[in-house]
Amino acid sequence: MAVYLLSWDPTKWDWRNIKEQSEQVARGVPVVRQWNCGSNRRIFNGDIVYFIRQGREPRGVFARGEVVRGSYEAMNVDVQDAKHGRGTLVVDVRFSELENAVERVVLPRQGLAGGAFGKFAWDIRESGVKIPDTVATALEQAWQSATGTTAAVEPKVQPNPIAAAVPPEKKPLKPAAADSSVEKKPAESPPVAAPAPPESDEQLRLKREREARLQKIRAREAEERRAREAEQQQPSGIVPAAAPLSEERRNEVLVQNYFIMLDAELQGELYSKADHRNRIMKELGATDSEAVDMAHRHISGVLAETGLPFADGFPPETGFDAALEKAVQVFIEGNPELIEALWIDAVPSASTIPVELDDAKAHWAPTPAPAGFRPSGKAAWHPPGVNEIDYRVRESRNRNLAIAGERFVLAFERARLREAGRKDSLDQVAWQSQTFGDSFGYDIRSVEEDGSERFICVKTTNYGNRFPFDLTYREIQRARENIANFHVYRVFRFSRDAKLFIVPGERLVRETLEPVVFRSWI
Repeated sequence: MAVYLLSWDPTKWDWRNIKEQSEQVARGVPVVRQWNCGSNRRIFNGDIVYFIRQGREPRGVFARGEVVRGSYEAMNVDVQDAKHGRGTLVVDVRFSELENAVERVVLPRQGLAGGAFGKFAWDIRESGVKIPDTVATALEQAWQSATGTTAAVEPKVQPNPIAAAVPPEKKPLKPAAADSSVEKKPAESPPVAAPAPPESDEQLRLKREREARLQKIRAREAEERRAREAEQQQPSGIVPAAAPLSEERRNEVLVQNYFIMLDAELQGELYSKADHRNRIMKELGATDSEAVDMAHRHISGVLAETGLPFADGFPPETGFDAALEKAVQVFIEGNPELIEALWIDAVPSASTIPVELDDAKAHWAPTPAPAGFRPSGKAAWHPPGVNEIDYRVRESRNRNLAIAGERFVLAFERARLREAGRKDSLDQVAWQSQTFGDSFGYDIRSVEEDGSERFICVKTTNYGNRFPFDLTYREIQRARENIANFHVYRVFRFSRDAKLFIVPGERLVRETLEPVVFRSWI
């Protein structure tokens, strides 16, 4: 685990919602931000970052967080880089403590001059500068004394979800100091960590279900480990011949591996597709990595055909055979708690949805290419004892999720107009569905950059960007009437890390639609 310093200069960039986000962190609400990391390509998941305010006073260190996505290129973050056709290097940071640095900082700049602090140049020119270990240790201790936290200073080793067969549990974020405007004296002894809040009955239930769901996988891992140990104990020169895997066993391994990745994804945890692929190839004795990936995409196709969520990293594909489809069905029937465990019904409260976004591009994602997958239309398989398996239908009935997504898009639209130089049009952004209901065929009325009207239909999901959504007859009619000014804003992964992409009306009408409901006049 390395420690890095990121910089914020309010004279160059206005962090509009820092007060709101600092309050969210204080309440224990996860806040994840994308941040420029200069030219540093070697910041990895699990590294620690501190934030320093520069420019005008108050200057100093005001936030601490953990990197949840290491250095990567993000297009359109920096205008100059985008003009030259390259991305800006950024990291995704989850804050553990965040002070409202518009008003105050935790460690003032003038206090970072002597002792170990004097060995480091704090007035950095760009973000992403590595802090030497001795300075990082002193900084960690000073931070703990100032905030009353007990952040670990030892290197953090992240568990490998492949070796463990179960993705690691997420640790709760540490709350920020309730009032850091009051100067705190250094602690005479290490502060005692506050006890973690008790888990709710719902959290305990989900944890038990998840453990039960993966119990068979752990048992299989133990059995295979014993088999390897027995093989190693064979006398020299006697190596038992490996029996070829049956098709049934091959499909079982593929399906179990797939659900490990899907479980991690829905839990909001990071995993490596490459690690899973290599492990599966070794277990199957396979040499074609593309064939393994295609098998996982076929499993996504089976789930999509059924109406269940699928892994974002494996867009669904048609062409799966009956044996693989049967293996997926057998796995689900053998793990009956799986159906409800895949259902995400979390809806952020109105108080946690930002009224203003300081950077629309941080929440924007490219529109995916047209999907090649289309359901076959054959009689649907239904697991026993489950009333509603089509999660697309479930989400379409969740009015609270729809309202929360529309509130998020309102903030996005205002940020988009500000960044487009149309601040004069902010008062024209109207929440049409809340004022007049759903009869207009769109939810939000906004403004195009040329001053014409923009009609926005909001579709929100807690799942990935490929998860399908429904459109009403009135929405399609509105899209056809205003094809140049109608847009669908697809908000995805809403309860985890909300982002959206935009589908223009023309592409919506000509490329993406599939009839599922017909209207009859008798």
